[in-house]
Amino acid sequence: MSTLDIPGYILLEEIGRGGMSTVFLAEQTSFGRKVALKILFSDVAETEYFGQRFLREARISASFSHPNIVSVYDTGSVEGCYFLAMEHLSGGNLRERLRSGIPLPDILGIVEAIADALDYAGSRGIVHRDIKPGNIMFREDDSLAIVDFGIARDIATETQVTQAGTILGTPHYMSPEQALGEEIDYRSDLYSLGIIFFELLSGAVPFRADSAAAVGIKHINAPIPSLPENMAAFQPIVNKILAKSANDRYQSGTEFISDLADTWQNLSTELQTTVLLSMDDGGEVSSRHSWNSQRPAAGSQRFSRHSRPSRAITGTGLPDSRKSSFAKKAASLSAVAIAAAAVTGLVLYNSQQDPDSPPTVVQPPTDTGSTPRTPYPDPVTSELDLAAAAMASGNLVSAEEHLDNATNSGSLARAQSKRLDALREALETQSAIASQREALVNTFNEQLSRQQLYLPSEDNAFGTLALMSEAGVPDQTVDAYLARVSAMSAGQVNTLLNQGKLEQAQRELNAWAAVDESPAIQSARDNLASLQLKLARQRDEQNILRKIAPLESEADSSIESNDRLLQMCTEILKESPGSQAAKQCQFSGRNRALAFAREALNAENLPRAERALKVLQKVQPAHPELASVEAELRRRQQNQARALSFVEQARESTDLLLNDNSVDLDQPVVTELLRDALAKLDQAEILMPELVEISETRQSLVGTCRSHFERLLKDGDVKAAAAFASEFQRIRPAGTEGMRLALDMENALAEGAQEKKARDYPSF
Repeated sequence: MSTLDIPGYILLEEIGRGGMSTVFLAEQTSFGRKVALKILFSDVAETEYFGQRFLREARISASFSHPNIVSVYDTGSVEGCYFLAMEHLSGGNLRERLRSGIPLPDILGIVEAIADALDYAGSRGIVHRDIKPGNIMFREDDSLAIVDFGIARDIATETQVTQAGTILGTPHYMSPEQALGEEIDYRSDLYSLGIIFFELLSGAVPFRADSAAAVGIKHINAPIPSLPENMAAFQPIVNKILAKSANDRYQSGTEFISDLADTWQNLSTELQTTVLLSMDDGGEVSSRHSWNSQRPAAGSQRFSRHSRPSRAITGTGLPDSRKSSFAKKAASLSAVAIAAAAVTGLVLYNSQQDPDSPPTVVQPPTDTGSTPRTPYPDPVTSELDLAAAAMASGNLVSAEEHLDNATNSGSLARAQSKRLDALREALETQSAIASQREALVNTFNEQLSRQQLYLPSEDNAFGTLALMSEAGVPDQTVDAYLARVSAMSAGQVNTLLNQGKLEQAQRELNAWAAVDESPAIQSARDNLASLQLKLARQRDEQNILRKIAPLESEADSSIESNDRLLQMCTEILKESPGSQAAKQCQFSGRNRALAFAREALNAENLPRAERALKVLQKVQPAHPELASVEAELRRRQQNQARALSFVEQARESTDLLLNDNSVDLDQPVVTELLRDALAKLDQAEILMPELVEISETRQSLVGTCRSHFERLLKDGDVKAAAAFASEFQRIRPAGTEGMRLALDMENALAEGAQEKKARDYPSF
């Protein structure tokens, strides 16, 4: 059916369109109210597999009764088309309001209402997984409602439905555990709320970068940025709700709301009336005061009417039991890097000063084209300076040679000795860093060779890139490696798709898409969706084939079984109009019914032919050959009726010969009766050669003639018997029975003649 024909609803206009569905503003005729009617696209609604996510949203949303969660009124399907009727929210979304500026009391009221709704959903074991400004909608009275539970997860049942290519969350609002692909609970939604809170207070999300991959890394590693100075009072709340570890966050929305209330009470009146604006084009967050805003009264609605960084991937964003091995390595590596930077800076740019030695500032050698500088008169100091310069340029082998030269130069002054020790320590640190970087590069290449690009979570190339970034590998190098990972991921996903390994391709694609924005993702997502749809249809076809197989084996020999099979195919096609298996089965069944009818006609079994044609009439009354076969059936039925009439007339003549008084009939009369019966049977045979009643009546006629002949002999009327035998011999019916009777008559007459001669001439 058309998606624009949902009984009980009048569609007014399209107000939204997504990857799987379209949303219309509609009128629910039974109540005369405006609703948002979400309709699943017909091409994905055909399969049960792709309807699961849509039905999940309906089931989850309909189970809620909370003022800050969208209300669902109705759901169902009509001829395979799924629809969901829900509350129409006409006040826009939070993203739109953020652009125009929101008073601070309203900001706090908004996040309070969201937190309360998340507590409600979490208490029922539901995690939304995509809390973001676009999914926070407003009613006309400015109250808000959370929408789009399409990718929500029911923790209690551990069920999860994801559509092809779906990213479970939006990168800028994704929790660290989501970015790592780990198990999540309601505290992940609280983290997403924390991102929204930060954005409302500052005008921008806390973690921004040029790619989704970089954003994901920042969620995992980066320290929480500071709020604008005038919002600093909320920094402790932001720090807690955005903690990397879910265990360190607020454990409920109620805790978060309580801290908001306490902070609000301590704010100055001027700050309480601040209107926060979004980030301007220059990257600055601006604010102004709304002096007409009033301080809210106490109550449940406390606030308003709306009910690559210096920090390493240390694993602090995860429970202790889940700290990854690469996170622990990163913590150690980061400490080494910090120590190296400190020591190198001390040695190269802030060398130990000693009263016994004049201060020395080392600069890396440069080629200016001028006369070289005069060497230091002190060879030890010269070697130390050259070692420091080599370290600054990254030439650690040369630095070690210069330090060895300084060590072997003889006695060193106290300041030189201290400087030598510091340089040795710095060289060891830099060597350790270089070794760590080399090890990371080797690990990265090994992971590439094993196709461990984004998975598994504990050992993958993308995670190693994060460690390389923390270890100080230049961003340009990391970005080049990241591009390589992305390109390989595209090839890997396509290979898996070509091999039919769709579940593995789905996992790899989700992991890739969660941290990257490569254009190849959409192409892979489309290919995966197409193959999943094809596979789902194949599964449906296999189920249909299994369902019809038992009847199909019986349908070849039974009109009734074929009829039941065709009825089953008709019902299947109502639910799955695109089923090729059902269509082929229906096609074969129609041809089978036609073949049954023709076979029955050829066998003159007209009742069977009529039953077969009735089956065909039910499923395809306009079949191109139906009319001609029906006409042939009617013609044969008419012939049969006439033939049966002739047979009946022949039987009447035959019955007269069986009459006890038939011996008294004149021979011409008997002959005429016999001729008439045979003529009627001949006429019937012309009309219906295979009619059983004709052969039966012929046999009966022969038997009647035998009886009449025997009665004549018994009565001693040999002359009449001979005349009857002579006439019978001339007009006898064809066939062995008639021939045998003629011979029997001849033999009987011969025997009678011998007996009479014996009686008349006994001397012979």
